[in-house]
Amino acid sequence: MNIEIYGFGKPKNSKKTCINPNECGQDSFFIYENKDKNVITTAVCDGVGGWLKYDIDSGYIARQMCRNMKTYSENENNPIDILEKSYNKIVENKEVDSGSTTVCLLSLQDYILKSANIGDSGYLIIRNNKKLFRSLRRGIRYPVPDQLAIISDEFKNEKFASDKVSDAINETHILKTGDIIILATDGLWDNIHDSDDILSLQLHLHDARKCCEILMKETTYGYKKDDTTIIVCKIL
Repeated sequence: MNIEIYGFGKPKNSKKTCINPNECGQDSFFIYENKDKNVITTAVCDGVGGWLKYDIDSGYIARQMCRNMKTYSENENNPIDILEKSYNKIVENKEVDSGSTTVCLLSLQDYILKSANIGDSGYLIIRNNKKLFRSLRRGIRYPVPDQLAIISDEFKNEKFASDKVSDAINETHILKTGDIIILATDGLWDNIHDSDDILSLQLHLHDARKCCEILMKETTYGYKKDDTTIIVCKIL
């Protein structure tokens, strides 16, 4: 199985995209490829902006989750296990004082795609220029998305959302050569709501990087300015 994958982010107040996951505002991402096991693991995280009024940057927990998930991806390929170990490491080692993040994590091995999704980031699978699958936008306290949180004693009396890893939506898909996966934070999905709107664009689906660039450009025309991270993967 051969794969072409490309991803980058753009802070909402910037005109430039970035391939460094530490420079994506409150978003972060990672891409990990294990060629020996023929596995690719990738994820996007979106730090929840509501913490800013308390002078807490949730970009920190988003970045730390991505660092941990990338590390655990070296020996794991089950998304829910990677997610659980990564979050538990933050809790047990007190790597983050306070903050919360959404997470959408994908693992692809031998044409089998598995996912674990908490919150309103998500992914779209395209086959033969048609929607094959669109992940659910999870948020039981709309408009507040589900999220993994670290809440210090200082904020215990505040009404911050805090969900469990077990609340993640898990999906499994069998892919084929030519399938496209678009994984992104809500900076994309809030501005291009419908899968048909994405499919109507001239995405240059033969080129993962060009596809990312076109999608990112489209978000600039949307009504909701936000940090945006997009990863495009094509099964060759």
